[in-house]
Amino acid sequence: MIRRPPRSTLFPYTTLFRSLIKYDSNKKIFTNYVHDKNNQNSISNSVVRSLLESKVYPDVVYVGTRGGNLNLFDTKTNNFSTIPFNDYSDGSSNSVRSMLEEEDGSLWLGTWGDGLLDRKSVV
Repeated sequence: MIRRPPRSTLFPYTTLFRSLIKYDSNKKIFTNYVHDKNNQNSISNSVVRSLLESKVYPDVVYVGTRGGNLNLFDTKTNNFSTIPFNDYSDGSSNSVRSMLEEEDGSLWLGTWGDGLLDRKSVV
């Protein structure tokens, strides 16, 4: 999965097995983001299923993970925050497979186990 941020000079964010990778074309370096249980600002789960750069909130990339809820990645601070949801408790919950952002910044989340979810504002 490769996504080119529309208004960014950064090469796409991409996933490779169990990490999120960002390429900085100015510095010509890759940054690999993985879950670190000792860092509350790390990604909540290294298995990334979906990516979406916000058109409404500059410097925000939404990261859907497998079993780790939705993550909000602040590209200025390089910090992640977890946006939990737990609509059902079926063992497959909290996996975001696809995302769509509305003009007002609300999100539609396609999940594995929780169905289609509407989140008004997560920022």
